[in-house]
Amino acid sequence: MRTEFWAVVLSAIACIAFTASSGAQDAKHQSKKPLSVCRGLDNAACTGKAGCGWREQIVMKNGKTRRAHCRKLRGHQVAGSGAQTKKN
Repeated sequence: MRTEFWAVVLSAIACIAFTASSGAQDAKHQSKKPLSVCRGLDNAACTGKAGCGWREQIVMKNGKTRRAHCRKLRGHQVAGSGAQTKKN
């Protein structure tokens, strides 16, 4: 009788712990910002899109190479990104 009681208690604790951890992961994933529309564009498409800028490949001080990529420019609103422009 006692072992059945503890089995029920342990399974209830496991269920509660599982649901609490899955809820925390959902909240964590919802707080992320949407991906930039500049992400993944090639050089020609990036320079042609207003609000995006091309970063050239460089070798950093630590010896690692940063690949060339497209990036959203600060203070610019890119169509479709939902971002706000800076107000001065």
